[in-house]
Amino acid sequence: MTAHQYNIRIEKAKESLRTSFIAEIEFSIAKEYILEYEWLGKVPGWTRYCFGHFFNGICKQHPVIGGVLMLGDTTGSNIAFNKMFPNKKVIQLQRGVNLWWTPRNSASFFISRVCKWLKENSDYDVITATCDEEAGEYGIIYQSLNWTYLGKLKHGHPKFIIDGKEIHPKTLYDKHGTSSVSKIKEIYGNTVSIQKANFKHRYIYLLRDKNRNNLSYPK
Repeated sequence: MTAHQYNIRIEKAKESLRTSFIAEIEFSIAKEYILEYEWLGKVPGWTRYCFGHFFNGICKQHPVIGGVLMLGDTTGSNIAFNKMFPNKKVIQLQRGVNLWWTPRNSASFFISRVCKWLKENSDYDVITATCDEEAGEYGIIYQSLNWTYLGKLKHGHPKFIIDGKEIHPKTLYDKHGTSSVSKIKEIYGNTVSIQKANFKHRYIYLLRDKNRNNLSYPK
């Protein structure tokens, strides 16, 4: 037998999710949440859409944000998806956070509603997302939403640790015109250490054409 207050809390959580809604938000608002809560701790470039997941909270006239998603152009290794779908528009799920107080299943609810919004209000055909094992991400949410798993990325950038701080390869390229391991070692000498690339899991969701036969990540 469960406590009465526990049962009330579970029912209120269900009601809160049912009455929640998504809406586009300004990049500046999404940025605040991403910088504070997201594992990478930095915002992406070339973002096209920012969404907030709103809950009524204490006052229904002033809903509060319980989650944020940022989507944008495919960059880096994700550009390969453009080759995989040469005649379709591909968008990348770049960043996402779900605050601790939100009800169970909020993340899957949020992502599914954003997919529905994109299908109805944009001309994108495919969404791609990555999951980083280093952050404890394996794509459980995407699996529950019936996204297609394409395995681990077969290639990736090495990690550059310079004076104890991780520096992204693109940052080094912008500064030195190269992100070659040998060149970076020449420039920084003993202050740099190289770690193996952290391979990521790849998922896609087809917004329109649902034929997933023979899908595979391009080599």
